[in-house]
Amino acid sequence: MSVVRFVLILTAAGLVGAQAGRSPAVTVLEPTPETFLVGPTRLRAAIVPEEPAPVSVVFHVDGVEVCRIVEAPYACQWDAGSRVAERVVRVVATFGDGRRSVAAVRTRQVRVSETHVESVVVSTHVTDESGRFVPGLTAPDFAILEDGVPQAVQLLGAGEIPAEVLLALDVSRSMEPEIEDLKVAVREFAASLPDTAHVAVGAFNSNLFLMSPFESDARSRLAGLDRLRAWGTTAIHDTMIRAVDLLRDRGARRALVLFTDGEDVSSRASIDSARIALQSHDVLLYIVASGRAAADRSLRTQLADLARETGGAAYFAARLSRTADHFHDIATDMANQYLLAFSPKRPLGDGRWRDLTVRVGDPRYHVRARTGYFARRHTGGGR
Repeated sequence: MSVVRFVLILTAAGLVGAQAGRSPAVTVLEPTPETFLVGPTRLRAAIVPEEPAPVSVVFHVDGVEVCRIVEAPYACQWDAGSRVAERVVRVVATFGDGRRSVAAVRTRQVRVSETHVESVVVSTHVTDESGRFVPGLTAPDFAILEDGVPQAVQLLGAGEIPAEVLLALDVSRSMEPEIEDLKVAVREFAASLPDTAHVAVGAFNSNLFLMSPFESDARSRLAGLDRLRAWGTTAIHDTMIRAVDLLRDRGARRALVLFTDGEDVSSRASIDSARIALQSHDVLLYIVASGRAAADRSLRTQLADLARETGGAAYFAARLSRTADHFHDIATDMANQYLLAFSPKRPLGDGRWRDLTVRVGDPRYHVRARTGYFARRHTGGGR
């Protein structure tokens, strides 16, 4: 027994000695070489062994510092935009004694034969005959036609892809009878969103103003709801355009969820201008509407068509208190989609509208995606 105990002690001591003599090294866990770096992206590193802990861990993308962490876990969120390109992610861990450990990874790019590398990103929903999301599709299952011309399709992601979501709440005077129902509805809807969603909350009447930015945590996101009061006139079209400005450079997955009674009485912009703004930057529009929007067939059709053309959807009820059943539908819709990309065969830059058609091979499936885009060239950020 004493011999065994003696051997165990020596073995443990040997392990400790080996551990103590080992230099800590940093490893990039996310992204991997197989990752398409697009939209909201998690950067994550590990230090082995964990002691001594570094005094800083710095992430660089293409030579530019994007975040700095001073304690575990060594992870941060960064927006890669919607231009799909090869990126070099480099992480540098610095220790108290001056030692440094460096690791890097080169991510994937969209492979095309054309000379330009700018890509158009298309959020796409595929559902079966029962309206359920269809998982497991791959790039060859899709076809994208631009003005009738087939394009080479890349599949960037599927399922629960992180998204930027702006909740826009109508607080105009016409909403006064429903302002309390609005507060309840927004709380229930926010609770239904997946943890991967980055959410900002804004209120609008004739102007849109942010109550909490995208960086807000879940607890503070809805802190201002109790102070909401109904006042002013309604400018839905102007609000949509302003929302696009807030969303358009924040990543490839962008969604605007607009709660309203549907009466636009003070917008300077037309509904066509709102349509152009939403389509230009692939912003999914979801409308949760009550009041006149639900009762007026013409207005209801107009709003529903606008949402559908972006790849989103519209939900109507006589009162907002009766829309709760739709919250799960919207959250599920945003969480279950395919993110496709293609590099147009015609060079970008002419600024003209180009029709898009997205298809899948199985005729039983229903496809919903935006119907077109404006062929502008972007030097950075997303389309």
